[in-house]
Amino acid sequence: MKFSAHLEEWELTVPFRVSGAEWRTSTGLVVHLSEDGHSGRGEAQGVFYMGETAQSMFDQVHELADTIRGGISREELQNLLPAGGARNAIDCALWDLECKRSGRTIWQLTGIDPKPVTTVFTIGLENTSEAMAAKAAAAADAPILKIKLDGHQPYENWPRSAPPARTPNLWLMPTRAGVLNCSKRSSPNASTWAWA
Repeated sequence: MKFSAHLEEWELTVPFRVSGAEWRTSTGLVVHLSEDGHSGRGEAQGVFYMGETAQSMFDQVHELADTIRGGISREELQNLLPAGGARNAIDCALWDLECKRSGRTIWQLTGIDPKPVTTVFTIGLENTSEAMAAKAAAAADAPILKIKLDGHQPYENWPRSAPPARTPNLWLMPTRAGVLNCSKRSSPNASTWAWA
């Protein structure tokens, strides 16, 4: 099996900030596998608060380079790497390769019936609560907003009057992790926000 891995850096449209960190770019690991005229690709970003970096994932993948080139199954991979970005990138590349070899979709191979899923849009920290509220209002079409908070932008400072007029079908609920979770109300006619 042919194997290659490299890092790619993608510029973010806007900076993303959380307590103690800011990103203007996102560097990810990309893995390519090929065999018998077919190729598979997988990628991962890693989880910074778990100590993963693009370089650490790259190093993990390259430690297994000879094993991967010798042929590896998804099941074997589970025992060779811990859960994380490096394993994810290789696993995705293996699934992609299997799909292309078999001419079947991932849904067919896994027996999963694809359905729409609700995703979360995250509002990072900004210098003012009003700037964060403006970002939340601009993302009013998102079914769920996750709003990052910290000591500089605590929940208590969040303006309660600005967002509802712009996003009447959302509600907010703070969590203990310094995050405000927001999701559409079950009633399309709801016109207020819920503050827990």
